[in-house]
Order: sequence, then C-alpha cells, then structure tokens
Amino acid sequence: MSAFIPAKEHIDVLVALAQDGPRGRTVSPDHAWYGPRWTHNGQTVSLPDFASPDAIGQMLADEVVRSVSYRYPDDTPETLPGHHFDQSYTFTRQPYRLTAVEGLAAVTCYEYQACEHPTWEASEAFAFCDSLRRALIHALPGMDDAPWEWDAQTIRGHELAAAFPH
Repeated sequence: MSAFIPAKEHIDVLVALAQDGPRGRTVSPDHAWYGPRWTHNGQTVSLPDFASPDAIGQMLADEVVRSVSYRYPDDTPETLPGHHFDQSYTFTRQPYRLTAVEGLAAVTCYEYQACEHPTWEASEAFAFCDSLRRALIHALPGMDDAPWEWDAQTIRGHELAAAFPH
C-alpha cells in the first residue's frame, strides 16, 4: 500500500500550523509569522483571506481522498486505505503544536498521499503545501542568523569563526 488517507488530526495540525506558525519560534515585530500564500480561484490568498480553517481543511481532505481514490480505483470510499472521517471537515485545534521540522515532515507525508492523481501539481492543495513548506523553511532554527548572501567577506568571517570556535 503506497498511499492512504491520513487521520483527520493530521489535517488539523497542518491547518493550525498554517494559522499559527510552528512551536518554538521566536515571535517579534521583526519575526512575525506570515504563513503560506497560495493561489485560490486564480488569486493569491493568505490564511486570513480564506473562508475559514474548515474550508482549508476541507480542501486538503478532498484532495487526499481524490488522490487515494485514483490510486485505488476499485475501492469504495469506505474501503480506501487509511483513516475515514465525515465528508464534511470541521477543524479541531489539537493539543499539540508542531515545530518547523515536524511541520515539514507532516507536509511531506500529506503530499506523498495526495500526489497520486495526474492533476495534483495543478491543485490548490499542492500550492498550499508548497507555500507552507517555504514559510516553514524560513522558520527553521538558525535561518535568521544565516547570511542572506555569501560573498568573499562573509566567507572569510565564517572561516575565522570556524577556525577559532568559542
């Protein structure tokens, strides 16, 4: 079995991650969480623009069911591999908030399940996941400390720091 429908809780933590950002991240005016921005009906949107957490979760749930159904065309909705939840998705805030690394793993898991059909890369769920991944990469520990551009002076400074660690 190469694809399955993830648990509703998996969708919940992805939606919460997009809303709130990852756990363990320093939040300040210089380090705000802007979250994902993706295309919906031909327009770039961000989380506050979207109808609701329920709508985002429903979009993600529908896409993964479409994918797994494509992968297993002989199955009925009740016999598809993985978890089953009501056709109508309702967001539930889970008691655990993912870190940036956990979030990247959760997005990767979701995408692996949702990519089985030929229109995946044109889907809104694909755009959402791609945007969430890019937002999470910027939230990884150390990203704010890493040089934006590497030039000769930056390299020399890092060579010296590596040669004479504290």
